[in-house]
Amino acid sequence: MADDDPSQARRTPSNVTQYFGRLAHVYGEGEFYIRRRKATVVAIADEIARARRILDLGCGNGRYLEEFRSRAPDAMVMGVDLTHEMLLEARMRCGPRMPLIRGDATKLPIRERTLDIVFASHVFQFITDKDAAMAALVRCLSPRGAIIITVGGSGVREMLSVTASQEQWARLAQAVFPSRRRIVAMEAEQVHREAMVRAGLAIEVRDARFSLTWNGLVEWIEVRWSPFMDDAQRVVAAEVLDELTPQLSSRSFDLSERMLIGRRAS
Repeated sequence: MADDDPSQARRTPSNVTQYFGRLAHVYGEGEFYIRRRKATVVAIADEIARARRILDLGCGNGRYLEEFRSRAPDAMVMGVDLTHEMLLEARMRCGPRMPLIRGDATKLPIRERTLDIVFASHVFQFITDKDAAMAALVRCLSPRGAIIITVGGSGVREMLSVTASQEQWARLAQAVFPSRRRIVAMEAEQVHREAMVRAGLAIEVRDARFSLTWNGLVEWIEVRWSPFMDDAQRVVAAEVLDELTPQLSSRSFDLSERMLIGRRAS
């Protein structure tokens, strides 16, 4: 199941495209993603309002592109992604006039100093050479522009790990997130922060806070992770979630999306 392993998606561009190609139709759907996306866009509303050119790096199936176009109707909004299936979905969602490029973060076909926002939602943990990618983005950044990247998770796993019993969490983690221990270092905020500093950026940290219902959490597991589980893992996940539902069904969970906003240091 190498191609089903998120850690494998971080090793080569072909693994990234295989991994996300399987999610092209559904990625970004459901309560979790809708609320996280709304909170993120609100948190950077001022930057969006001032921007004339916005690039969504790793735009996926175009859900953030829709948000940016809605909030900045006079700006040029464009998307870049490695995955053909994702770009097909983005084309259907955003229409024929949205500039979409299939490309690599380190080889962007964009003129120097032209982008006011480079936005990357949960993209850099899939990039092996973060320094090369960050340098390429800085080259395209306008003098007053900002590179905005999201880092780490939103706290769902941490919340589950302390809410469930130790035994329940062990079963759920093994069924739903079997490779998480191997990829945590790739997602760490410090790794991304250091790459931004080496690229000559001054960093601001900003958190976008949102809430999630229990049903939304269950839905997130089904939409995001179920496609990569085998039948036995799905059975175990369903059993644990059913066990937790009586005590958690009425609860709301406070989560947060962390962003690093980098601007030219000089």
